[in-house]
Amino acid sequence: MKKNFLEVGKIVGTHGVRGMVRIQPWCDSAEFFCALKKVFLDDAGKDKLTFTKSSPHGNVVIAAVKGVDSIEEAEKLRNKVIYMDR
Repeated sequence: MKKNFLEVGKIVGTHGVRGMVRIQPWCDSAEFFCALKKVFLDDAGKDKLTFTKSSPHGNVVIAAVKGVDSIEEAEKLRNKVIYMDR
């Protein structure tokens, strides 16, 4: 049986004080990951995140998440695995 949601990365930390996160992409390239605008925090598609902007930064991706405006809110996302809808 095919999985509907695939693991594409992990939030590994914060970036700055305005709620941006650092993501370790597990896909072919950081550029591919940056093309994703909607991702999920579970493999059932219930917990959705929307990126307002993202860009490659070395071997990680720096992303701004809609509704996450402080470093404290971004810190709550640390170590979360990110899924995309197939």
